[in-house]
Amino acid sequence: MGLYTVGYEYLLTKVSLNDESAYTLSLGLQQLSAQNVPHYNNLMADALIVVIPVILLFLALQRYFVNGLVGAVKG
Repeated sequence: MGLYTVGYEYLLTKVSLNDESAYTLSLGLQQLSAQNVPHYNNLMADALIVVIPVILLFLALQRYFVNGLVGAVKG
């Protein structure tokens, strides 16, 4: 169900946004990869910039995620 929701959100955003400056990060990365000759070094650098904040957020809140998982398994 979660993958379906993510795909639907991507499609809805792709169809409803006309201005490229309002694109989400996933649409921007997709637009970079859809060029005639994609520059993979730039694409990977942009993907890294997108992923780093998520990793940092997870590392900062890791103990809460783990406690939530342990509580869900025990209870």
